[in-house]
Amino acid sequence: MKRNVLLFDAYAVLVYLKKQKGGDIVATLLMQAEQEGTPPLMSIINWGEVLYMTEREEGIARVKDVEGLLEALNIRVVAVTTDIVRQAAHYKARWRISYADAIAAATAKAHGANLVTGDQEFKTLEKGIKIIWL
Repeated sequence: MKRNVLLFDAYAVLVYLKKQKGGDIVATLLMQAEQEGTPPLMSIINWGEVLYMTEREEGIARVKDVEGLLEALNIRVVAVTTDIVRQAAHYKARWRISYADAIAAATAKAHGANLVTGDQEFKTLEKGIKIIWL
């Protein structure tokens, strides 16, 4: 039986870290992924988004804590390949979406993953990628 692979964008991780609306859904998905033995994924670009947003909003001292938490959550950070960049460039050229979000979408597509997000920018890509909405 093929397990569902999850890919978190920065939005999903940040609502979880800040205990905001949707964070409980992220917590449930993290638990399910652990039980299934299928670590969730996150693009290194979106991982960097979480870090810079954390530093901007909470200071540099909090960044190390967040890195440790993401590691403890068993979120596997994945590299960006030329194929992912090519797909992201296509998304960015055709739709109003940030480049970091285009990377998340392209990474989800490349890994056959369900993209976990609450970011409405992804609405335009719903037909091309699987999305779990927060």
